[in-house]
Amino acid sequence: DAESDSGQRERVDLSDSFESDTSDIE
Repeated sequence: DAESDSGQRERVDLSDSFESDTSDIE
């Protein structure tokens, strides 16, 4: 369970970063 939580957290961070970059470009 702990490992799964970590994996999800990393995925969320990557998504947030990608969205931020996209909004900066726009």
